[in-house]
Amino acid sequence: MRTLSRFIIFISVLLFTSCAKDIVDLTGSISGLVKDFDNGQLISNCRVSLSPGGKSVTTGADGAFGFTDLEPGQYTLSFSKAGYNDETSTVSIVASRESSVSVLLKAKAAFVLSEDVLDFGDSESSKTVRILNNSDGACSFQVSGIPTWASFSRTTGTVQGGASESINVNIDRSSIDAGDYRQLVTFSYSGQATGSTTLTLVMKKVNLTTPTVSTATAADNVSKDSFDIKGKIEATGGSTVLKYGHCWGTMENPTIDNSKTDLGSTDATSEFTSSITGLSANTTYYVRAYASNAQGTAYGAQVIVTTEKDSTPGGTEVTTTDATDIQRTTVTLNGSVDPGSETISEYGFYYGTSDNPTIRLVAGTDNKTGAFSYALTGLNEGATYYYKAYAKNSTGFVYGAIKSFTTAVSPSISNERYKIERNADKNLINCDFYAEFSSAGKTIVEAGFVTGTDTYTSKPTLDNNAEKLGCELTGDNTLHYVGTLSTGRVQTTTFRYVRPYIVFEDETFYGETRYVAVDTPWPNN
Repeated sequence: MRTLSRFIIFISVLLFTSCAKDIVDLTGSISGLVKDFDNGQLISNCRVSLSPGGKSVTTGADGAFGFTDLEPGQYTLSFSKAGYNDETSTVSIVASRESSVSVLLKAKAAFVLSEDVLDFGDSESSKTVRILNNSDGACSFQVSGIPTWASFSRTTGTVQGGASESINVNIDRSSIDAGDYRQLVTFSYSGQATGSTTLTLVMKKVNLTTPTVSTATAADNVSKDSFDIKGKIEATGGSTVLKYGHCWGTMENPTIDNSKTDLGSTDATSEFTSSITGLSANTTYYVRAYASNAQGTAYGAQVIVTTEKDSTPGGTEVTTTDATDIQRTTVTLNGSVDPGSETISEYGFYYGTSDNPTIRLVAGTDNKTGAFSYALTGLNEGATYYYKAYAKNSTGFVYGAIKSFTTAVSPSISNERYKIERNADKNLINCDFYAEFSSAGKTIVEAGFVTGTDTYTSKPTLDNNAEKLGCELTGDNTLHYVGTLSTGRVQTTTFRYVRPYIVFEDETFYGETRYVAVDTPWPNN
């Protein structure tokens, strides 16, 4: 019986010892020292925090710290001590092992400025710098080397231990010439530590111009009806930027007369972001950053952004294609539809003079697949119109992208001036005919004047036996004929009906007919 009891006790001890050993094998620990970076002395009262886990300890007089019972893995140690810069260290914990860490903390300078450089750019006039006293005792300071174009709210003072003071620095450009300016200002200090440090002042004065602004090369967060885009004011032009942002539209080179964001005013050169919303799906937009000051408005480079397609049940897709046969008052609108699994009940276009066209043109009501068009009439000459194709299925309307076109304009002839004088030969007259014209972008075949002397040619043309006076085209949009002509059938009273003409590839265009008598003062309008 006694032997059995001893055996049970032996087994219990063995099991307990084995379990205890297993627990130790599953955890690890950290131990370490914290020392001064410059002199190697041990640092006491340094707070050491462990993450993850949220544990923290404080070093003793021997600068030591430690953590035990840590699950294997990677940990971050954070070290914080007044008068020293914070430090971190990463440690890997292995089961049943102790990891050793030694950390060096660098003491903060007793007297520190919050900024090394204050850059005022070409228009900012006020900034703030802070003095930080990291020592335990008071520290006095004095500022010297301030340029004539700058002023400090304080140039002497005392900063208590562990405290800070703010100083306002102001710039006055009124009494200096345009140029770049840089000045080192010295802060001398004395207290527990004695020495000096410098602050660099940088600014420029420019001859007043419009701002300089740039546009980001691409948009962000593009969706079917919105996107974000950045810009940057590179220079203010020497005066306050009164408004800035982005402008956009469906035609190239948008201006602030189109849609725009207005992000307010600023004196700083900085980056900015516009969030542009309320757009149409699957539409190409042209975007430019802009900035305006008292001298005018400047624009960045143009960026093209296309919104995402609007997904529709059944997969119907509509495409707006380029307009064709653009005339002065007529045009052909073009589009196409892929119905997907839906049945199309109507298709056509919306058009109008704004970039949100609302006038509906029904091109057809059959189950359309493929291209379709609409011959639009009654337009204004030289006007810009916007349009988008649409199709209707059982779930509603599906739209293509918004496009635009500008109608043609008529050629014009103006500022006609005519003079005829008697020649020594009574059968001849001296002529000086002049007119200005616009070809409206059309190709000119020939141009000049037609003239006649009787009722039949009182409205002379190239087809009614009028006399044709061709002119050499010099590219300056003027017609000028100087020469001698026969007096024609009428001998007693010399006069002419004169009319300028321009022959294009597809039409002949005439100016008004003028009656010109001999010795009429020139010009005659």
